[in-house]
Amino acid sequence: MAKKSSQGEEGRELIRRFEEMLDNGQIYLIDIDMLEEVIDFYMEASKPNKALRVCDFAIDRFPYSTDFYLDKAHVLLSLARIEEADQVIETVKNYCPNDPDLLVMIGNILLQKGEIDNAILHLNAIEDIVFNKDEFYGYLGNAYKLKEEYDKAIFYYKKSVELNQENEEVLADLASCLEIVGKLKESITFYERFIDASPYSYIAWYNMANVYLKLEDFHNAIKAYEYAVTINETFSSAYFNMANAYSYLEEWDKALSIYLKIPELEEPSVELYNSIGFCFRELGRAIEGAASFKKSIKLNKTNPDAYYGLGLCLFEVEKVIEAIHYYRKAIELDDTSPDYWAACAEAEATLGNISAAEDAYAMAVALDGADLDLWLEWSSLYFENDEVDRAIEVIDTAIEELSMTAELYYTNTCYYFYQGKIKESYIYLQKALTLDFDKHSMLFEFFEEIEKQKVIYQLIEQFKSST
Repeated sequence: MAKKSSQGEEGRELIRRFEEMLDNGQIYLIDIDMLEEVIDFYMEASKPNKALRVCDFAIDRFPYSTDFYLDKAHVLLSLARIEEADQVIETVKNYCPNDPDLLVMIGNILLQKGEIDNAILHLNAIEDIVFNKDEFYGYLGNAYKLKEEYDKAIFYYKKSVELNQENEEVLADLASCLEIVGKLKESITFYERFIDASPYSYIAWYNMANVYLKLEDFHNAIKAYEYAVTINETFSSAYFNMANAYSYLEEWDKALSIYLKIPELEEPSVELYNSIGFCFRELGRAIEGAASFKKSIKLNKTNPDAYYGLGLCLFEVEKVIEAIHYYRKAIELDDTSPDYWAACAEAEATLGNISAAEDAYAMAVALDGADLDLWLEWSSLYFENDEVDRAIEVIDTAIEELSMTAELYYTNTCYYFYQGKIKESYIYLQKALTLDFDKHSMLFEFFEEIEKQKVIYQLIEQFKSST
């Protein structure tokens, strides 16, 4: 159910008092409203197991309050314990089989079971008697989204939002559907309309910012996030996404300063520690970055990005063997990331482990053959170890994948010229100049010797005169 946020200082104080009461055995001070707020707090804080324990406590203390049974069913669904949620609902049916909230929950359970058509029939049948229409329309939107009938899903999500602009989940689902049907940009107008009517709706500002973020309009995204946090200074999700936007703009100082605010508002997450770690690394503060990634690993030892980030930081401070250890750990957890393999290849090459580096580059390009830098780095591995023919072979293979990429032809131009094979070099140069004449400056960067630069210049002039 969509409920008012119980996060923030008041919410934390409520939890402190509640837990203190339980510790002291002062349960006589606990009333229904307090228990509802505590359940809401734990759910919003992504602590469903704690919320479930409070539901059981509340049911034991107030066994005839159907709201707590419905809360328990809701929590169980969030834990994917669908059959248990269904059993709880059966209990509620014995008390009040026609309760509108119960009937809506039945529709949600049908959805969770994958009985989408039955859920739609059920929900449509109870529309006239439902009180919480925003929640109801959200579930209908979910049903049509699961059926991939996105226009209908959008219709019901919009109806839900019109009744409750602060339902973050529905707003996110709406944006997702609009993106799927190619109408994400149009949704800006939709959010602007709500903001005009309710300018202090931080949720509306936040969701409009999220749309801008998906559209890669980072400056407008940041402005909208700033409005959201001005209205609600404890809105951690807005701070986090604003920091992400600054990261996309490579404004690492600003991103880091915002990321570091978030632990004051909520418990740090793996994602937050990783983001802080990558910012520190980009700012040349690898030791601090490594410390943040270690905190991330402490929270979740199966998170490959944290091991990868830790490896990057250790590589920066020349602890190459340790870096390889953590790269390999990341790969054990996820062997489908070309970034992990490429980082491992670079580290192995630094230690002179050519065979291991070769294998890692081969895996990286197998996963992402469209990444030009991977091919260039792999060929450079051979060139720097005086295996120029193998470097040329790598570039020729890359050309099969990226036939219209001038940099590849310029690279082989350099390799053949280095071998003194001017004829072969000129063949690649002609193609490179045809594809992108302006990039020929990379030839002069490759060869620092003035005499070689003069010969290259003559070849370029020869090309110009023949075209």
